[in-house]
Amino acid sequence: MEYTKERLKKTICKYAFCRTVELDMKFPPITENKDWYIKLWDAIWEELDDIDDDFVPVLTELNEKGYYTDGCCSGHLEEIEKYGTWNIYLSFCYIYGFKDIPLKAGKNKAMFCAEYNGSKKASIEEKNKARLDKLDELLEWAKKLPFCEESKLDYRIEDGWVMFQNRKIYDVSDLKQV
Repeated sequence: MEYTKERLKKTICKYAFCRTVELDMKFPPITENKDWYIKLWDAIWEELDDIDDDFVPVLTELNEKGYYTDGCCSGHLEEIEKYGTWNIYLSFCYIYGFKDIPLKAGKNKAMFCAEYNGSKKASIEEKNKARLDKLDELLEWAKKLPFCEESKLDYRIEDGWVMFQNRKIYDVSDLKQV
C-alpha cells in the first residue's frame, strides 16, 4: 500500500480529534455545539497538510501501529542549501521505551534526533542523500516494530461516536470524517 498524506491523515486526524475532545470535555455535546466541532475537525485536517512529505512513510507506519507522534522535521533540502547541514527530529506523544531507534535520544525521553555529521565539503546532493538514507533507515525500523501492545489511548472514534474508555462522549457521525 502506498504512503500518502491522506492515508497518514486517517491515522492522525482521528487521534488528534479524539485527544482534543477529551481535553476539552467542558464543551457541550456536539448536538448543542456542532459548529465548534466542525471547525476543530477542519483545523486539524488543514494543519496536517504542513507535515513534511519526506516523513509521511515513517509517520504512517508508526501511527498505524499505535505509536503516536506530536512533531517531526525531516531536515529539508532547503535547510541543507541554506546552512550546509540538516537536523532530523521525531517527537512522540508518549514515552514508548524504544531501545533500537536509529536516532539519538533527546533530553525529553519522548524526542529523538539525528544531524548530519559527514564531510562539510560534501555537495548538497551528498548531504541530501545522507538525509534521505537516515529517513529510509527510520522507515525500516518502524516497519519492524510490533503493534503497540499497551494502547496509550482511552479514546477513539467508533460507529460515529467519540468514545472515552467505553463511554460515548460525542456523536460525530455527520462530521466530515476521513
